Amino acid sequence: MNEDLCRFRPPQKGTLLVWEITNLCNLECAHCCNKSSPFADISSEVSKEKAIAIVNEFEKLNITEVYFSGGEPFIRNDFIEIISHINTDKTVVFVASNGILLTKDKVKKLSKVSIKRMTISLDGHTPEIHNKVRRRPFAFDKTVEGISNCISKGIPVRISGVITPDNAEFVEEFIEFVASLDVKAIVLHTVLPVGRAEQNKELISGKEFNKKIVDKINNAKIRFPDVVIDHSFEDSTSLSDKGCQAGKRLLHITSNGDVSPCSWLYKIDARRFTLGNINEVSLEECLVKNDSVMNPVLELAPNCPISSIKK
Repeated sequence: MNEDLCRFRPPQKGTLLVWEITNLCNLECAHCCNKSSPFADISSEVSKEKAIAIVNEFEKLNITEVYFSGGEPFIRNDFIEIISHINTDKTVVFVASNGILLTKDKVKKLSKVSIKRMTISLDGHTPEIHNKVRRRPFAFDKTVEGISNCISKGIPVRISGVITPDNAEFVEEFIEFVASLDVKAIVLHTVLPVGRAEQNKELISGKEFNKKIVDKINNAKIRFPDVVIDHSFEDSTSLSDKGCQAGKRLLHITSNGDVSPCSWLYKIDARRFTLGNINEVSLEECLVKNDSVMNPVLELAPNCPISSIKK
């Protein structure tokens, strides 16, 4: 990964809010940055009522995009109801899911709210590759079924895949499989050593590895010109503009309500980058602290500060 460039794509106007709406998940993936699982503690999870109150702040705070993730967002029975309170004329909604709970019935309900795009995680073109990372024997089949259900209802789908030393050989085959599902967009990432990935360092790749992956991706772009392939590998020209946008065009809320300028900075050092908690105060009140937290960091690392924070 070129750490001078941001993994996020903040909007040119307004702010992107990345909201991890729950830490509960039906999987227990080896690379999960949040250590999400079926056993995650959700005792301090933001309530439906509080989530709706925060949604009502979006327009005032010029939050023009919200990206819901988890855990698995659809494990919350009230998730679709929360989305329904968003004024999608002002705030575009994106959702990240592992796809397993995207049954025909769930997708039918989902099609009645306005979602710009569903990002579904898939890490291989075979059950063996995907399930090894996802740690459940049913994961691949259920995820592919969820992808198909979304496409059948006209919900735009993007596939998000992690490339590790274990599946790198099959990058082109993976992209070919994604194209066969009639998916027109894919984003590929490396694994960062945070969360559960810290205990699974065999998933972490180096710079020389990353350069080889770029060659495979470029070959795939020629073979599948109708598929938009984005990635966070070294030498990528598809990432967002240089310069850290944390706290400006980018915000983050955790499942327990902590607010930070950036989810990756928070995962590296939660205490340092917490601006407040929406269970205690409004989102607007949390953001007052942003400059005092971020300005000293950006003086040392004006572009993405992740590498300097890790040191």
